Amino acid sequence: MTDVPRSHPRYASLRLRDAIVHVHLNDGRKMGVSEHLSLGEGVADFSPMAGFMNTFGGALVLEIYAPDRPLEATLESRDFILDVVAQRRKPEDK
Repeated sequence: MTDVPRSHPRYASLRLRDAIVHVHLNDGRKMGVSEHLSLGEGVADFSPMAGFMNTFGGALVLEIYAPDRPLEATLESRDFILDVVAQRRKPEDK
C-alpha cells in the first residue's frame, strides 16, 4: 500500500480511497470542535489532504454555518480549499 504510518492523516485516504464517495470539510477555532466556520477561519489544516482532494472523484462537502452571509461564506470556503489544492498540484497538472 504505502509507507505512511497509521497515525498519519493520509493513511485512511490512501487505504480507503476507492470506497470514499464524499468528504465533509469544516473548520473551527479548536481542534475536534465542529463549528462550521468558513474554511480558513479556524485552525483546521487541510494541506495534508490536498493531494487526495486534488485527485478525488467524489463530492467535497463544505459544511458552513453562516446564516447572515451564506453565499459569501460558501464562496470564500470554496476559494480557500481550491487554493489549498492548487498548492499541491504539479506544474504539468495546471
